[in-house]
Amino acid sequence: MIEIKQLKYQIGTFDLEISLKLKTNEYFVLLGMTGSGKTLFLESLCGLRKINSGSVLINGMEISALSPWRRPVAYVPQDGALFTHMSVEKNIAFALSVQHQPKDYIESEVKTVARLLHIEPLLKRKIKGLSGGECQRVALARALISRPQILILDEPVSALDEYTRAQVCSELRNIQKNLRLTVIHVCHSFDEAQMVSDRIGIMQKGRIIQVGTLEDVMNKPAVLFVAQIMRHKNIFQGIAEQNNEGSVIRVNGLVFKGPAFDSDKNQNPLTFSILPWMIEAFDSEGEFSDRNIIEGEIIEENMGGAFVEYKLRSLIDIIFYISRMDQSRLKLGLGRRCQIRFSSSALYIFP
Repeated sequence: MIEIKQLKYQIGTFDLEISLKLKTNEYFVLLGMTGSGKTLFLESLCGLRKINSGSVLINGMEISALSPWRRPVAYVPQDGALFTHMSVEKNIAFALSVQHQPKDYIESEVKTVARLLHIEPLLKRKIKGLSGGECQRVALARALISRPQILILDEPVSALDEYTRAQVCSELRNIQKNLRLTVIHVCHSFDEAQMVSDRIGIMQKGRIIQVGTLEDVMNKPAVLFVAQIMRHKNIFQGIAEQNNEGSVIRVNGLVFKGPAFDSDKNQNPLTFSILPWMIEAFDSEGEFSDRNIIEGEIIEENMGGAFVEYKLRSLIDIIFYISRMDQSRLKLGLGRRCQIRFSSSALYIFP
């Protein structure tokens, strides 16, 4: 268990204040925009920055007063910070070398961690000339050789191409499970978080404003900023009325069946989102009494992997996703007319 209590750090006019609990062996991803304080937070955890107040406890042990090298924490900065004048082998061995560990032990540990990260053939090479993915693996090996309880990663795959990024993320997840590590992984990529996280946190202006599973945060964002980070693209304002079945929401001449909401906390006009991953395109004229239905013209088409993103022009412009198989079956494309449907649970009303 990692417990961070009222950790405070100030630099210039920027204030960092974090409270957070992490489970043992959890893969936690911290998302946020550039300048939100993510790296400052990591450096404070590692001891690279002296906090103004607060505490950091690992399994009940207070570590915030310990020197960086005495903390059970390994940190991989965004650029890897490899020693370019050293070989891969000496880079990996660095932490054990400065501890004056026996030579045989160092060689054995280097080979073990190099095997884990599939970089044994690189051990005698210099850092210069390695690919981005190879450098990232060397930086990880150097961090892991000290057998930390917590691995902290700052934008570990941001400089890699899409294929290598997915490969390294898969390796990170496997390493975390095999070594039973607690990982804190900072990024600003939704896709990256989706590949590795057990839980995520959203950071804004030096504060973590929401924590939960990716699904929970996606479907129930605490504030509009979180919704934007979570790719809520259908955000509208409308007039809502409670009824026995939930609510009725009116926007731009359309009437939607919506969920119940707390009328004490929500005032009209209220802000709501229609979750694009819960919208379905259809081609029949059947009765769907429990569904909201919109008809319109497709005005944008964006291909991406197994899914296509469409924007439908109606009384409101609304984005939805569809599989390539359904796209082919329904013969959807730019300029085509289309009907979409979604249940009241696809509408999320912001508190």
